[in-house]
Amino acid sequence: MGPHRRVIWADVGLKRARRAKERLGGTVNDVVLTAVAGALGGYLRAHDQDTAGLILRALVPLADGASGRLLASYAPLPVGLEDTRRRHAEISRALDGLRTSGRARAAGELLDLDGFAPATTIARAGRLAARQHAFNLVVANVPGPQSARWLLGRELRAAYPALPLGRRQALSIAVVSYAGRLNFGLLADYDALPDADLLAPALDEAFAELPKGAGSKDGCERR
Repeated sequence: MGPHRRVIWADVGLKRARRAKERLGGTVNDVVLTAVAGALGGYLRAHDQDTAGLILRALVPLADGASGRLLASYAPLPVGLEDTRRRHAEISRALDGLRTSGRARAAGELLDLDGFAPATTIARAGRLAARQHAFNLVVANVPGPQSARWLLGRELRAAYPALPLGRRQALSIAVVSYAGRLNFGLLADYDALPDADLLAPALDEAFAELPKGAGSKDGCERR
């Protein structure tokens, strides 16, 4: 991997993800991982890569249910499955065991504890990833404030996170929900993924394929 980086921003309406969760089951994080796997699969196939049976391994930070410490947990990203429901079912099934064991909970739940904030959780996820090796990419999803924040009379319009790349990692994906939007920050190794900006429309397409609620018009915007 090289020293150069590219940052891609994208966002999608949180209502769209919640509607998909209602249709598919599981959690919003399961929906996010389903869309990410769909986007990566589409990106690889656009580059003439055979994705049949291909499953990437994502590091998904979870919090220990007792201490709140971040744990290294892994989720399969079945990028070879083009059927959204099958892709979601495989991801949700893999994470159900952790959720029902009582030993771990979503990293985003750290926000319910005093002293934690999205930036803190993202930073801890980055340090956790630096100590791990057996994964293809990190996907960290952290909920933030759902009402707008202001500073000196100016509204914060969006908050895009970024996770540093570990050794031999070409892509990291961090997500922060803010004021009704899911803000995606994709950090890519420019030498390994020179056209990583194509991941934004691939992510747009993956969310468009999710089950929609009646009258849903929330779209994915690229920046």
